[in-house]
Amino acid sequence: MMLKPPDPTNYLACREHYQCCKYRLLRTEEQLLKIFGVDKLADLQIAMDREMTSKHGKHREIMRLYSLQHDEFAAADDAFDAARMLQRKRIELESLAGAKK
Repeated sequence: MMLKPPDPTNYLACREHYQCCKYRLLRTEEQLLKIFGVDKLADLQIAMDREMTSKHGKHREIMRLYSLQHDEFAAADDAFDAARMLQRKRIELESLAGAKK
């Protein structure tokens, strides 16, 4: 199940969600690097491709989780980008309102 990002109007929630997704993804990535005995992401991708074509792939579940976490992180990144943009606009409007006083 994919975690839904918070509303971009809530900057802090979006930032927290982004950080959680990022570190969850990095933790799974580290596990996969150890499982396949590689130290580079390019080598990990090759090993996972080999695993997917194998009849007896035993690491498919963690690979599926890794793929899902990539999707979650991409959605969290998009939401955090939108939240940053809204926050900048909010700050600009507050600055303009303060300058007019």
